[in-house]
Amino acid sequence: MAQRTERCLRMNLDAIAQAYVPILKELEQHFLDRSRESEPGFAKLSGLFLPAVPAGFAEAKHRIMVVGRETRGWTILKKDEPFVSLDAYIKAALEKHQQFLANALPKPPDKGASFFNLMRAISKQNGSEGLIWATFSVLPGRATRQ
Repeated sequence: MAQRTERCLRMNLDAIAQAYVPILKELEQHFLDRSRESEPGFAKLSGLFLPAVPAGFAEAKHRIMVVGRETRGWTILKKDEPFVSLDAYIKAALEKHQQFLANALPKPPDKGASFFNLMRAISKQNGSEGLIWATFSVLPGRATRQ
């Protein structure tokens, strides 16, 4: 069963990655590779936020997408990590999204009302295998603390 789930997950991520390629191939590389990070217009750009799906998404009873919560930063490539290819970048972005949500859902509730408390409540009631989240901003800015 675990092998089947892993195989389905890989197929899902591969299919999603391939769907992103024609959309992103015209995007100028400096938006992804951090090569112009020292320039004011690019200094606060974060990595590309690409939603992925959980392993059991195809078989999920309920498929729910929650749209909201711009991230405070979404690092795909570390400071000195080179940009290898668009395919590798997309794969890394999808895996980051998938892991982030998988790690956030089992955590204890945050204080007060929060986006991830909403995600946890939805997950608890409907299961996490069909739950994904997206933002309106796919190139979120990095938060600056003053």
